[in-house]
Amino acid sequence: MVGLIGKVLYLIALFLPWYSLMVSVDSGDYSTHGWVELVHIDGIKGVQINELLTGGHNPKGNTFIPIPISWIMLAFFIWSIYSIYTARTARSRGWKFFRGGIILVIIFVVLYFLITQLPNFIPSNSPAALRDLLDYIVAYPFLGNTSQDFGSWGKVHAQWGLQAGGFLLIISAFVQILGGFMEWGSRQR
Repeated sequence: MVGLIGKVLYLIALFLPWYSLMVSVDSGDYSTHGWVELVHIDGIKGVQINELLTGGHNPKGNTFIPIPISWIMLAFFIWSIYSIYTARTARSRGWKFFRGGIILVIIFVVLYFLITQLPNFIPSNSPAALRDLLDYIVAYPFLGNTSQDFGSWGKVHAQWGLQAGGFLLIISAFVQILGGFMEWGSRQR
């Protein structure tokens, strides 16, 4: 039962944002006139990185993983529910829950890797201030904010971190692993 709760949390997480980076530039060529989302990672849009344009224009989006990640993960969800339903023993069901939790941990590690590689995704002609900002974010990837003077950008305010879907993926992984251990330990065969 605990493992199934983990599966439900996983299903909900597929449709929520996983990670976000928002900036507000007060002055200069890249003034945003409010908060603008530079990086957005979720199951629906994939990995989306927007570059700031000069003159206060809205950012234009570049999607680096153009397919909805949730389709792949939804197929995995359906396959895992089917395999859990057809499992003959509690030990077998426990292994399937445990494996599902481990796969989510791997997905989270990939998400972390993508976040730490953000400076490599920006175009080479991007302002040095953007590289400085991303280097600062990579140093504290899971949650943070800063307000600093970034050269030609002027004062930059940034907020970044895991969103609801990212937290649910982590919780789902641990709940599924716990459910797997509980099924393994049950006397039911």
